[in-house]
Amino acid sequence: MGLDALLSIVQMPKGVPVACVGIDSGENAALLACRILETRRGREKVF
Repeated sequence: MGLDALLSIVQMPKGVPVACVGIDSGENAALLACRILETRRGREKVF
């Protein structure tokens, strides 16, 4: 589990953004997803 996660991050092509959240951090992952959607859609309300 740990090695696969590490390799999936370090083998990303240059220019591909990678975001990390902690284990059992579902709330933080949801907030990060909202920020990503907000950035792509301008200043529309996401929730």
